[in-house]
This record gives sequence, C-alpha cells and structure tokens, in this order.
Amino acid sequence: MYKLVIFNFDGVIADTYDVLKRVYDKMKNDYRFKNMSDEEIGHLRELSMFQLMKAFHVPFYRLPRFLQEVIPIYKDLIVTAPLFDGIRETVKKIKDQGSDVVILSSNNPKLIRKFLKHHDFEVFDKVVGGAAFFNKQTRLNSVIRLYKVDHIEAIYIADERRDIEACKKINLPIAAVTWGYDDYKVLGAGRPTYLVQDIEDLEEALLKNPST
Repeated sequence: MYKLVIFNFDGVIADTYDVLKRVYDKMKNDYRFKNMSDEEIGHLRELSMFQLMKAFHVPFYRLPRFLQEVIPIYKDLIVTAPLFDGIRETVKKIKDQGSDVVILSSNNPKLIRKFLKHHDFEVFDKVVGGAAFFNKQTRLNSVIRLYKVDHIEAIYIADERRDIEACKKINLPIAAVTWGYDDYKVLGAGRPTYLVQDIEDLEEALLKNPST
C-alpha cells in the first residue's frame, strides 16, 4: 500500500461543483454579471477572490460591497458542501492501515478545516493550500519531502487532466477519479496511473503494492 496518500479537495472529497454557480446566481442580477455557461463557471474554481472579481467584471468602486456580500455566501456554501459518497470510509480505512493522509488544494486551508469539522471528518494529518495550476507539482514535491518518502511510495488523488500532467512531470503516481470535474474520456486520455470510476476502485488502487 502507499505510505503517503495526497487528496485533492474539490471534486474528490467535497462535491463543490455547484458552489460558484450558486454564488454567481445569487449575485448576477445585483452586479449585472455577464452570462456564463456552467463550464465557464467551473473553470473559476481555481481562482483567488481577487481573480474572481476580475472574472465577474466587478467595478472597482463596488469592490467593498461585493466582498462584504459574497465572501460569507461563498464560505457558507463551501463549508456545507456534501462529501462524496464513500470517501469518509475509504480515507479512514487507508489511514487505519498505516498510510499518512494529506489534503493538497488550491482552496483556502481554513475553509477546508471548517468543512472537515462541519462533517466530523478531522482525520487528515495535514491540510496544505496554495496548489495553483502553475505550481502544483512543486507543492506536491514539498509534501513528499516533508513526509520523507519516495515518489513511488506516494500517490495523488485528483479529478482533472491537468493534475495528471503535473504528476507526470515529477513521476508521481496518480489516481484520477471520474466523479469530479473532468469526465472519463478526458481523464483517460491523460493516461493516469489509475482511472477510478467508483470508491471501490479507489480503495483497490490505494491498497496495491506500489512497487509492483
């Protein structure tokens, strides 16, 4: 089994796909947001709050009011987003069998910890933020060094094609789950170490001997 299992947060543990859409729907009339498709809104997940304001074209003079209104909505929706079915039991099982379990995400670690507390799911050894697209492989490397394991002894659990590409740059195994953002075909085209379609597949992958 893998000594270190690193989980992405959005799309793997928490079903946050609709969060930004719900924020957008709540605010679009007051701020006259441009019309955006669900796909465009989905791509906003990795943006900081400042970048979101630019994407939504919020005028500078309305910035204070926007922040005052949108941040509490966003935080509440993130914290109360549902867990994906079976992920709680799987994480606890691999931890009980001796793996270190870590969350690595572009999301705010404080919000993630609140989410875990809300769901009575505070079993992770560490929550690491700052994993933006351009430096995800760097952040993954830093976590692996922290736990002093070889790359072959660690694995990243994620839901996007770009996560597969980041892992390939550092020769890190990856289990790409199809219940998150990118679908089976998109993930399969990236040729991940494991292409996971359900929680049973994930457990099987994580309990394999990584040296085989």
